[in-house]
Amino acid sequence: MAQSSGDYYIKQGLTKNVMGHYQHAIYDFDMAIELGTEDINRAYNLRGMAKYSLGQYEEAIKDYDKAIELDPGERDAYHFRALANYEMGNYEEAIKDYDVDVQHNPDNMEAYFSRGMAKRKLNRHAEAIKDFDKSLKINPRFAEAYHERGNSKFDMQLYRECIRDFDKALRFHSGLIDALAARAAAKAKLGMPIPALKDAEELIKLKPEDARGYFLRAQANRALGREELAQQDAQKGMDIVQEAGGSVPGMKVTIMPLPEEDEK
Repeated sequence: MAQSSGDYYIKQGLTKNVMGHYQHAIYDFDMAIELGTEDINRAYNLRGMAKYSLGQYEEAIKDYDKAIELDPGERDAYHFRALANYEMGNYEEAIKDYDVDVQHNPDNMEAYFSRGMAKRKLNRHAEAIKDFDKSLKINPRFAEAYHERGNSKFDMQLYRECIRDFDKALRFHSGLIDALAARAAAKAKLGMPIPALKDAEELIKLKPEDARGYFLRAQANRALGREELAQQDAQKGMDIVQEAGGSVPGMKVTIMPLPEEDEK
């Protein structure tokens, strides 16, 4: 059977998507839709993927909507619409799409993980933990799932439990800086300054430009009565924060510089 012009443009667009030429791919999918093809729902879905890759999340969602309208069984469209909704901050909508995603593919560890992340954004930590559990059941070596489950437990003040998750995250991904910082913060919350200090020093060694390491080491040194060292680290952390524009992503413990002199 002869290939339609629309089908030709779908193939062209697919190739350009793979090559990272997303704007050119969008043109091809536009042409496929305009000329017509039996795979028109796929053309919308693929165009949505190209727009997603360009950060055009709202436009991508419209294409996924159309793909699903044309074929409610278009599984990929639910998955990618969930990703776009997550990026837009539409966490409830993302969860609904991930519900469909895991229903179609119950062994998709990424879908459970991503749904857990959306629930974390809504502070539904107990539900998020269940999703991370499911993800880890599929892949017991999934470092990010241990890390994010640990973060949820941290937010629920389950500090000993979250440390165990951070331990596992670091076992499977020793360079996972955020898990190291979170573990140090959890140890500080439990009044364990020496173990917290060790984690903070490891963080500084791995990423000296990360302010969290200095803040966490400052807190540990303060707890150990090392005021001068605490002051130096806190000031170093503040210097890095100011250079970065005033924010520290992922910071769980905030340390301000200690006063130069004891308050009277």
